[in-house]
This record gives sequence, structure tokens and C-alpha cells, in this order.
Amino acid sequence: MREIPLYRYRDEMAQILNFEQQNWKYDEKTRDKPEAKSADYDVLVNSKPYFLYNATQSSRFRASALQYVWIDAGYGHGDQSKIPLHCHWKPTFANNVITVIKLTPEHDKISKYSINDLYRVDWSVVSGGFLAGDATTINRFYRFYYKTFLDLLDARKVDDDQVS
Repeated sequence: MREIPLYRYRDEMAQILNFEQQNWKYDEKTRDKPEAKSADYDVLVNSKPYFLYNATQSSRFRASALQYVWIDAGYGHGDQSKIPLHCHWKPTFANNVITVIKLTPEHDKISKYSINDLYRVDWSVVSGGFLAGDATTINRFYRFYYKTFLDLLDARKVDDDQVS
């Protein structure tokens, strides 16, 4: 885990989480969630763009892959009611675009949310379990994500990848 780039911020993340736990002012339902208590958890979940970027750099995939996809089993945390009934998802993956699964209705634009709307609340706008894009776009996304993560640290905030 120490080789992951975000690990260098682990101690700072732990300090922020400890301060928040001692001075809790957020939704009580989120207090015991791993992203509110564990710097190690936050390092790992916020490293998904890094892991996906690394896949684009591997010589095994470079020549043949058009799109790279991160999928993990965390979607809905095993709660079947979180999976839409009669969902027949047929994604199209365009170049120059990062694809995510949006959990809110189609008319609900992601851009309307600020960090204050999403930080330490018990709901999400996007799923952290899915991320896709072409190699060039993933590279740009990874760099943007890393910068955003650091901006949040500077603001004394650390959360999971669905917020960052």
C-alpha cells in the first residue's frame, strides 16, 4: 500500500478524520462509515483512478484496448434494493469522455452539486464502483482527480471516491 501515490498523505488524512470524529458536525448515519474513520480505506478507494491509469500504461493492454473499465463489487453494498428493476443498461463508451454510473434521475445534473452537498451525507450522486474511458482521457482524469483530492485535503476534507 505504501507504493500508492496517495499513501504519502495518509497521516494527514488520519489527522483530519480524527479531528472530525472528535468534533462531529455531520449526518450521524455517516459517522461509522469506513470513509469517515479509516485513512487506509480512503487511500485505497481514492486510488481507483491511479489503478486504472496504471492499466493504460501496461504493455499487456496498450496495443489492443480501446476502453479501460474499473468495476468493483461495492455497488449497493449487497443491498438488492439499490439495483434498479428491469435495468437493461447498454452503455456506449465514447472517446474523450469518462463514463460513470449516475445514481440520481436523468434530469438531475451532476454539475449542480457542490462539495458541501456531498460531504459526509448518506447518499451519492455517482457510483464509486464503475469508471471507464479511453487511455488518453483516463490519463487526464487521473491528473485532475489527483489535483482535486489535494484541493480537498487543503480544505481539511477527506472522503471516498464518490465525493472526491
